Amino acid sequence: MNVFRLQISFFLITALTTLPLNAGELDGKGVVCRDLSDLNFLYPHSVVFGFRFLEGSVEGDAVRGLNERVAVERFAVSDEAPYRVTASQISWWNTYELNRKTLQLKFVVEGEVMFEKQCEVFADIQSYADRLEADRIAIQKEINQAMKGNKI
Repeated sequence: MNVFRLQISFFLITALTTLPLNAGELDGKGVVCRDLSDLNFLYPHSVVFGFRFLEGSVEGDAVRGLNERVAVERFAVSDEAPYRVTASQISWWNTYELNRKTLQLKFVVEGEVMFEKQCEVFADIQSYADRLEADRIAIQKEINQAMKGNKI
């Protein structure tokens, strides 16, 4: 009988700590994430990603350097796959996992971490957008500086 109670207790503790919280709780917030490593082979010219939480779904933006121009571009929108929130993690699109304490973002494909980023939280979409634009300007300045003196 004690083994049965122990099994039930374990099941309840596990279930209660992994149940999703209200998915709408993040709506109107955003995270801006930067590379933890120098190598991001999927998007080699995107060192900054942003994710906006809106109406239970996630929209993604990237600060991308294409040739010598830098732009903030939307790279994904998914109304069909809402984000999922637990006590310790936020996940979306079956690939992104954000640790709620460390704000470390992992891009996971078939159980393998493809890259990691460190994120910063923004309480509203305007401050999120302002941060992406500031990053775009900073990266553009770096490219412009590197191109100074080019003959062609």
